Amino acid sequence: MKSNNLLKIVVLNLVMAFLAAPSPVKAVKPSYLLTSVKMIDAKGGWAIGTTGQSVSVLRTTDGGGSWENVSPTTFYPQPPDEAESFNDGSDGHVAYYFFSNKSGWVAKGNIRLRAPSVTIYHTRDAGQHWSHTTIQQDYYNLHLNFVDEQHGFMLATSGTAGGQMGKALYTTNDAGLHWSKVINSDLPHAQKTLPVFGFYPNGVLFESANRGYVSGSNRRDFSVPLYETSNSGKTWQQDILAPPSRFSFSTIYTPLLIGGHGWLLSVVSDQKINRIGVYVLDEADRKWHSVKFLDMNGIFEGLSFFLLDIRHGWILNSTGTEVYATQDGGLSWITLPQYNALGGTQTDQSNLDDIVPGLQFLNDYDGWLLTVTKDGWTGARTSSLLRTRDGGKSWKVVYVYKQSGIPGLQKPTYKIILPTK
Repeated sequence: MKSNNLLKIVVLNLVMAFLAAPSPVKAVKPSYLLTSVKMIDAKGGWAIGTTGQSVSVLRTTDGGGSWENVSPTTFYPQPPDEAESFNDGSDGHVAYYFFSNKSGWVAKGNIRLRAPSVTIYHTRDAGQHWSHTTIQQDYYNLHLNFVDEQHGFMLATSGTAGGQMGKALYTTNDAGLHWSKVINSDLPHAQKTLPVFGFYPNGVLFESANRGYVSGSNRRDFSVPLYETSNSGKTWQQDILAPPSRFSFSTIYTPLLIGGHGWLLSVVSDQKINRIGVYVLDEADRKWHSVKFLDMNGIFEGLSFFLLDIRHGWILNSTGTEVYATQDGGLSWITLPQYNALGGTQTDQSNLDDIVPGLQFLNDYDGWLLTVTKDGWTGARTSSLLRTRDGGKSWKVVYVYKQSGIPGLQKPTYKIILPTK
C-alpha cells in the first residue's frame, strides 16, 4: 500500500516538473531592411540589407521569404553614418555583382578610415568564405560589372563639387584577386576619357572584355549621357542618340544587353514635360535607335527596368506604383493592374524612400519587385519584396520588414476649434 502511494507521489512530482519546465525557445533569425535583391533562380538569390547600424550581404534559398547573413567577417560592423548614407541611396558605398548562387563580388568603400580605400570581396561557396583585395582609392561611389568569372570592371566616382565628379576605372583578369587602374579622368591632360564636368554616372556595363558602356546624367549641357569604349576602357567616346524634336536628354539608364541585342531607357525633357525614351541596339550597325516615347506617372529619376529577351521587358516607375510590360520589343506597352498587396502604401509619393525600386524576372511569368517606403515623420522604413507568377498581373508579398524610426516620435494630431458665436 505504501509502495503504491510512493509511486503516485513520484509520478505526480514528475508531471509537475514537466509542466513547470520552460518551453524550448525557437530560434528566430534576425530580419533586415532589404535595399537591393538579385535572384539567381526560383529559390536562390542574394541581397544587400541593413539593420540600421550595419550593411549586410544576405542569401535566400526559399525564393526570398527568409534571408541569411553571409557577410564577410571584416565587412561589419560599420559606422552608423556610413550605413545611413547607404540606406538613403544617396551614394553607392556598397556595390555588388553576383554571378551564380555560389559566386559573387561585393565592393565596399571605407571612407571613414584615415587612408580612404575600397575593399572588394569575392566568394565561390555561397558566402561561407570570402577573399578580399583592398585598393587605396579616394572615390567611394562604386559600380561593379563582370563579363565572366575572371574579367570584371569597377567604376569609382567622387562626390560632386562645383559640377565636377572625378572618375576612375579598374579592371581585373583574375576574378578580383588583383585590380589595375585603367583611367583616372581628373588627371591633367587626360584625353578621350569620361568627362569630369557635368556627367554623373549611374552604372557601368561591359558586354565583352573590350566593349562597354557608362551611363548617367548630364546636368551641364544636356548632351547624350552615354559613353562607349571598345578597348577595355582606355578611351571613351560619346554615343549618338536622337531625342524627339525640342527635347533634350536628362538621364540615361545603364543598358541591358542580351546576345548582341540591347535596350536602354532615357529621360528626355522639353522643360515642361518629361518622357521616357526606349531605344534598341541594332546588331548590324551597333547604333541605338528610338522605338517609343512614353508618358509615365511618377518621378522619373530612379526607374527600374528589366529585359528578359528581345521581346519581353518590364518597367517599374520610380514611385513603385506602376509596372509597364511589352511583348513586342518595346513597340507597344501595357500598364499592368496596380498591385494592392501593400494596402496602398505605395501610392503616397511623400513616403517614398530614396532607394531605387527593383524589378527582375526569370522568365515571362516569374518575377520579383522590391520597394522601400519611409515614414516622412519618424523616418521608419519598410522594405517589401513581392513576387508574381503571372507576368506581373498579380503580386504576393513574400517578405516585409519595418525598420524602427526615431524612438517615441509620433506624428502629431491637431484639433481645430471653431470660435463660438
